[in-house]
Amino acid sequence: MYKYIASTLIFLILFYSINISARLSSKVILNDSWDYYKKTFISDDGRVIDHQKESITTSEGQAYAMRRAVLMRDKVTFDKIYNWTKYNLKRKDDNLFAWKWGKRVTDYGIIDECSASDAGVEMASVLIFASKVWNQKSYLDDAKKILSSIWDKETIEINGLRILVAGDYQKNGENIAINPSYFMLNSFRIFAEIDKSHDWQKLVDSSYKLVNYCIDNIDSGLPPDWFYINKDTGKIFFDSPKSDFSYDAIRIFYRFYIDYSISKDKRAEKLLSKSNLFINRWKKDGKFYTNYKQNGEIKDQVEAIGSIALLLPIIKSYNKEVAHEIYKDRIEKFYNKAGYWYNPMDYYAQNLIWFGNWLYLDEENIKSFKY
Repeated sequence: MYKYIASTLIFLILFYSINISARLSSKVILNDSWDYYKKTFISDDGRVIDHQKESITTSEGQAYAMRRAVLMRDKVTFDKIYNWTKYNLKRKDDNLFAWKWGKRVTDYGIIDECSASDAGVEMASVLIFASKVWNQKSYLDDAKKILSSIWDKETIEINGLRILVAGDYQKNGENIAINPSYFMLNSFRIFAEIDKSHDWQKLVDSSYKLVNYCIDNIDSGLPPDWFYINKDTGKIFFDSPKSDFSYDAIRIFYRFYIDYSISKDKRAEKLLSKSNLFINRWKKDGKFYTNYKQNGEIKDQVEAIGSIALLLPIIKSYNKEVAHEIYKDRIEKFYNKAGYWYNPMDYYAQNLIWFGNWLYLDEENIKSFKY
């Protein structure tokens, strides 16, 4: 009896010490990679720089960095990034942000005034969280202003569906291009709590309906990077290669996973179950291809580490053993202790990998997306 109790205690001590060690290790990785990111990609005044694309800055990049700053509880960096964004990207006639800033002919400034709805949605969502984390009402006030502009300038109603379009520039065409990776379901639900003057639940419903329609009507069974909807008839159609499954569409899994984990909305299950495609290929030949044509053929043999990392939390929910194998072989071994994965200058991949790691390394981190 005493031997059994002793052995049980030893097991429990080992179990909890291993889990504590894993959590400490994950915190070190997330902290160190955030420090590297700040030193490498964020200027002293708060501009996030894409060194691989002529040192441009995008509204999306600013919003991602703000999200990471909130998750890391780094208010100094958050304010620095947000202040730069407000003073350099905010448009004159609304509360949206120009999507592209960089070197012009004789100076630096806005290169493209058009908005990008993924940046606006992310920015508003992050500001709402920041207002709660740091108890600062001004963030919430700014978020509400952005929400009004998103609704007015970046959503459209077609055949009774209120749909998020890619940016303000998309509302006027006959056939409107839709990027479903911009559908941030969890954010829409939070907006519904904050802004009672608009029916944000309509965006939740249209997002699920449209993505599930795409899955049912594309041979690969995977969602597209882009699809098109006729403004007058509501007819949906696809275009090759724009409607292939690739770098944009990867984020749809991540968006749906966050919403499902918090809301338990069963409409997400159809998409999330498609992760078995990647699991089965890994079991078969140890490969993790992330780009597929609409007919289901492999588009190329690129194993994009950012895309893999973003899918890992979903794969883990279906098969922990396979997820662990993939993490060890495709993510962990490419981590440099200086604080980056694989290509040290690829700021976009560093973001995707970091967010994937945030959810994969500690399942409790999903609570960070609850408002």
